[in-house]
Amino acid sequence: MPILSTEILKPSSVTSIAGWDTGDLTQFIGKINDGLDGTIVTQADDPCEVTSIVFGDLGLIPVAATINSISLVFRCRKFRGNMKITSTISDNLGSYSAVPTSVESLSLVDVELPELTVNTDGTALTTDNVNGLELTFSVAGETGSGAQFRLILADIFINVSIQTPIGTKTITIESGTITLDSGKITVE
Repeated sequence: MPILSTEILKPSSVTSIAGWDTGDLTQFIGKINDGLDGTIVTQADDPCEVTSIVFGDLGLIPVAATINSISLVFRCRKFRGNMKITSTISDNLGSYSAVPTSVESLSLVDVELPELTVNTDGTALTTDNVNGLELTFSVAGETGSGAQFRLILADIFINVSIQTPIGTKTITIESGTITLDSGKITVE
């Protein structure tokens, strides 16, 4: 049975932002990558966009491990009217199709986009694909615009699902022979 684990990638930088209550890129990133609901950025204008958020690297994973999937999560809420976030994730090979998602809650919730199980080339995900993921997104009211249609954003992160096989750990006794794949036997 394999070991399943989840790593979280957080934003590390951003190229540009528009329509938020702060225009300071460092302050924006600091508020959306700290994991705290008390530090937020609020949509202040239309259009509202974020260009090229770069996420941190995955780091070392075991050699035999495989990356099953990645999923983007926005921790956010609406002000009054329902909101739509249209997101595009890019890996080292290209960009995935843009994905729209609705925000319908007045309380902070995790809005998770569908899992991505292959890279943009259609093959298995690798550390090379996951390291340096980029996100561009826009925010708009679903049925209108203006002060009633605003997004409050607390956090953005990417969940990376990793599967690590457990090596064989067996002892076989056949005709007086013991085979040990790894480890140590102490006979007293």
